Amino acid sequence: MVGHDGGSLTGPRLAGTLRLTNLALNRPDNVKTPTLRGLLRTHDDAELWVELDGIARLVDETHVFVTSLKLRTGDERYAWVNAFFGVLEGTLQSDGTAVGRICECLPGPA
Repeated sequence: MVGHDGGSLTGPRLAGTLRLTNLALNRPDNVKTPTLRGLLRTHDDAELWVELDGIARLVDETHVFVTSLKLRTGDERYAWVNAFFGVLEGTLQSDGTAVGRICECLPGPA
C-alpha cells in the first residue's frame, strides 16, 4: 500500500505541517510496516526531512502503531534535530487521522 499523508506536528520545541509518503507493507501475520518519508515545514519556514519506520496492528478494533523517528535539516535554527532519535507511538483513528506522542531517546553512560 502506498499513500500520501499530510498533517501537523505540535510540540514545545517543534511544530509545523507534514507532507509524507507512506509505503506500508501488510505482512501475512496482519502486521503492517509503515515506512514514511517526507518534509516537515515549521511555522517559521524551516524544512526538515522526516523518516518514520515501524509496525502497526489491530488491537481491539483500533489500529495502534509504534515507529522510530529521525529528523534532518540544514537550517541552523534546528541543527539539534540532526542528533535527534525518537519513538512515536499512537493510534490511527477511523477517519484516517493519526494521533500520537513522541518520546526522545537519549544515549546514556556506557
